[in-house]
Amino acid sequence: MITMIIGVKSPPLNSKSFINFVTLFQDSNLNVEINIGKIKNLVELSLFDLIDYIEQLGNVNLIGLYLPSFKQLGEEFLDVLEKAIILADEVNIKVIILPLEVSINKKVFRDISELLLSYNKTLCIEAKVDNFERFIAEFEDMSSEHLPVTFGICYNTSLAKNRPVVTEILENLEYIRFLHVSNFTQNEDHLPLFSPKGLINPYELLESLVKSFYNGYFVLDYDTKFISQYRNDISRIRQYIVNYFEREF
Repeated sequence: MITMIIGVKSPPLNSKSFINFVTLFQDSNLNVEINIGKIKNLVELSLFDLIDYIEQLGNVNLIGLYLPSFKQLGEEFLDVLEKAIILADEVNIKVIILPLEVSINKKVFRDISELLLSYNKTLCIEAKVDNFERFIAEFEDMSSEHLPVTFGICYNTSLAKNRPVVTEILENLEYIRFLHVSNFTQNEDHLPLFSPKGLINPYELLESLVKSFYNGYFVLDYDTKFISQYRNDISRIRQYIVNYFEREF
């Protein structure tokens, strides 16, 4: 019984890597998270442009819209975020992933929540911060009145170097709805999950999630030079989960 939704993150739109991604996975029926790329890309992106990119992919399932990383959260941010929410709504994407390098104050959090409720969307915040425990505390404080409808956390394993990845995930599983999964070394990140030189034990991670009946998104997020391994690694993940349930039940 596979409860999590397994997918892949695309390279940024309007990039050579995206063209390669289309060549590899067109009409693959994969679950795909669309990566917008830079803020400029989002500002200039029209609905017709987005539909064109999606049509290039053909028969895939859209599971998320990954936004650019924001360093300031003023009115301009809210305007751009609203545009992203409207675009997601037009192409029937339910989940929006927002990477952040700054904290969100309560007023901005309320404004975001109103936008999300208006369009029935979920926003998963991917924290690009050094102190993950402080981020969790702030998230709990900000989101307590808005959960579980509008907010969640996107946990990115390659942002967690020198931290206990599996432990952090399990301790915060009630908030984590999206996982960006890749492996890493001290000098490299966004490696394939099953990379033999990676510091994450992929089987420990998978077993922990399966035992916890994690039912969120498990999205492979590799460096563009490794995206050709997506299909094979998804097969390995699915087979591991099937074998686990056959063995345990």
